[in-house]
Amino acid sequence: MGSRGCLSVFAFLLIVTATPASASDAGGHTLCWRGHPFPECRSFLITEVGLFYPRSHSSIEGGRRTEAAADLGWMKNVSERDAVGGTIHGKLANDYVRAGLRARYRRWLGRSVSVELSPGIIVANQDDLRDDYLLPGLVAGATLNLGDMVGISVEAERARYSREESLGTGVIESRFSETTWRAGWKLGWVPGGGGALIFIAGGIIQLLVLSDGS
Repeated sequence: MGSRGCLSVFAFLLIVTATPASASDAGGHTLCWRGHPFPECRSFLITEVGLFYPRSHSSIEGGRRTEAAADLGWMKNVSERDAVGGTIHGKLANDYVRAGLRARYRRWLGRSVSVELSPGIIVANQDDLRDDYLLPGLVAGATLNLGDMVGISVEAERARYSREESLGTGVIESRFSETTWRAGWKLGWVPGGGGALIFIAGGIIQLLVLSDGS
């Protein structure tokens, strides 16, 4: 799916989640911080932070990079088993900071256990890499949520890069693409919210460091 397709999916899910609750929604909390299925919650916040470990070598970026990641957003239960929504997504490594949007679909397996799919698009990047990261980047993940407090995730990122090389006849631009697989864990609810604040502070510091080095 291209960048336009990801944005279209994200916009569609936002429209769906913004529709008014029906009369049958009576009895549930309007908004929950810790997510549960309908009718206990009509909608809920997403406050997540986690660590992701590479499962494949990045030849373009020159090695394996562990990422800290955070998501802040909102989801709505559109049925007793299904929820949709979206988040602002950020990722932080030792030499780059990236941010984007993710659409979210959650399937409730019980009151506190769920599986989730989250395709997204990277729309901002600041780095100190040898190769230039070309926007937009694409990312997609799958997560098993336990109690909406801990999640186990796998995700893939499709990235494109540009590199300038000097030849005898001048400078030419080469372009590369690569898919990197990562696995990791997330914390949600109150722990995720606190971790997200630390993540944001770290991201601001990292941006300042990368800006000074450029």
